[in-house]
Amino acid sequence: MFVHSAIWEKINMKLPDVSPHPYTDLAHEGFYYAKVMGKGLEYNKRVFQAFYQEDRNIGEIEVLAKLAAEVGLDEAAFTEALVSRKYQEVQKQALEHAYHEANITSVPTFVIGEERIEGAASKEMFEQVIEKEMKKVNSAI
Repeated sequence: MFVHSAIWEKINMKLPDVSPHPYTDLAHEGFYYAKVMGKGLEYNKRVFQAFYQEDRNIGEIEVLAKLAAEVGLDEAAFTEALVSRKYQEVQKQALEHAYHEANITSVPTFVIGEERIEGAASKEMFEQVIEKEMKKVNSAI
């Protein structure tokens, strides 16, 4: 149970109160800029936290630029990349892959071993899936 609690604390996800829910194309395009700059993981963590824990509107360039600056990215260059839609085509290709190859049709989608959790799920659901997948791994050893 300790492992499950530790994992859940790291996720700490709640449905945000931002209304209407923002389109996330720009947030994803921002990821590609961050990735090129060597800050993709940091950017993703910060955007996730901002949306799911702080109710920030990640559909707004100004919000995303502030978050990017917080992880050490150049705010003006980041903003320009989003305004010019520099990474729009890369994002479109990633969506095509998600839909057609990975069969991801809802956000969030978590893949744990061979199991998928789509949409909002309870802590108990995560615990059940993790336990099931851990048993598979342990029985294979």
